[in-house]
Amino acid sequence: MFTDRDRFSTFTIRRSWGSGRGVMIAAGLGLLLVLLAGLFALDPEPVGAQDPTPSTDATLSQWEWRRDTGWFNGDYCWPSNRGAITNPTPGFNAATTAYSTTVTAFTSYIAVKAKASDENATIAFSRGDPTGSPTPVTARDAVHGFGDSQTKSTGPPWCLGKRGNQNVVGIKYAGPISLDTGDTTINVTVTAEDGATTKTYTLNVTRGVLVTLSVDGPQESHESLDYSSGVGAVVEEGGAFTIRASLNGRAPSSIRIDTRVWLRGSNTDQVHRGNAEFGDLGAGNTKHRIAHPEGWYYATFGRLTFSTGDQEDKTIVVTVPEDADTETDAFVIEFELRQTQLVQAVHTYPTAGVIIREKHQLNSGQQVSGGSAETAVDMPGPVRNLSVRQVQPTRIRVEWEAPEDGGAVGKYQVTLMRDGEELSKRRPGAKKRYVVIRKLEPGATYTVSVRAKNVGGQGAEATAQITLAAEEAQ
Repeated sequence: MFTDRDRFSTFTIRRSWGSGRGVMIAAGLGLLLVLLAGLFALDPEPVGAQDPTPSTDATLSQWEWRRDTGWFNGDYCWPSNRGAITNPTPGFNAATTAYSTTVTAFTSYIAVKAKASDENATIAFSRGDPTGSPTPVTARDAVHGFGDSQTKSTGPPWCLGKRGNQNVVGIKYAGPISLDTGDTTINVTVTAEDGATTKTYTLNVTRGVLVTLSVDGPQESHESLDYSSGVGAVVEEGGAFTIRASLNGRAPSSIRIDTRVWLRGSNTDQVHRGNAEFGDLGAGNTKHRIAHPEGWYYATFGRLTFSTGDQEDKTIVVTVPEDADTETDAFVIEFELRQTQLVQAVHTYPTAGVIIREKHQLNSGQQVSGGSAETAVDMPGPVRNLSVRQVQPTRIRVEWEAPEDGGAVGKYQVTLMRDGEELSKRRPGAKKRYVVIRKLEPGATYTVSVRAKNVGGQGAEATAQITLAAEEAQ
């Protein structure tokens, strides 16, 4: 079969015999040049000509910080469950090495991802002053890329986090890193390929303080204190109670806390939350009734103030007057605090209850002092018609009626038990004959006991049992 090669060979032979030996040599040289050009195209730079100097690039190309709660490097349906992204200031620039950010007191941890500009550089993390001896933090390969990217979830088929596999090559991760109240410095150190050139990027995280507001003293329940979780600090009339503000760290700025007891708009002698009257409240640093721009009135005990850098507790001592009635008085103190990112109250709307017990209501014993005579007090009888019913999957309502016989009820005691173990105990006031108990386990069996009490003692116990319905399988 006559091939292209044969044609070429024939052409070469003909040209060789027709034009002489010089033509054939020229053709051979041309072919050699073509072959050499092909070799240079495959390896244009000989091995010995490559630059042997390692890179000195020790910069970052990108980083990302996440705060709040969450398994930061985990695989979630929702990327936000890995923690909320926080943006340090200034905005990231490879040439800028110092950054800062602020978080609230409720943020306990932070995490970081970082990638070097040169793929042969290495990244290390640490916590503390970079000029001293910072504590190393373990560096791991990142599971996810930057932003909301994340690997295919292994969760249920409806999982919205399925975004496909992301390119995580070269991304390093550290976290969760614990934060102190106040300032915490976190360092990202890049070491170039040459092993000698380094650059350290720092983030200073300022974490805010928590303000705890309370009234000192033993806590009890009272039916009129529903606005303050139903409990208040107990003080005997003629005595004193202490309002207290505490910080879990040094004040980042001046903090001012006002104390208020709101009065009824239609009757400024009656408190809005509780059953006390204006005259029952006692006097603190300031006396008392102030008109609000919206037409309300409130009583104030004064102001609690922290200066910048201060951490010592602030208190106001309030003396309670004596009166002639025999009613236990109760009221709610509301704390007005300007909350910022760096100053947060433990509760969104901080309040504290106060219960003023009349002098004749003793804490223990079976008699009441009133002059020279002593009168015995009968203990109350058992409560009646105790019932327990499930009102939500994890919640029950306990109801009862007052005893028919015995002495007057001072308060009730409601005890919750499971498998013989006491779980909780509540003490509602004499006029409140129900409680709602939350956070129970579906399918579990609980025993509830209720008894009436007064200074003469406690009545017989009434008990009831309930098994909560189990949750339906999804």
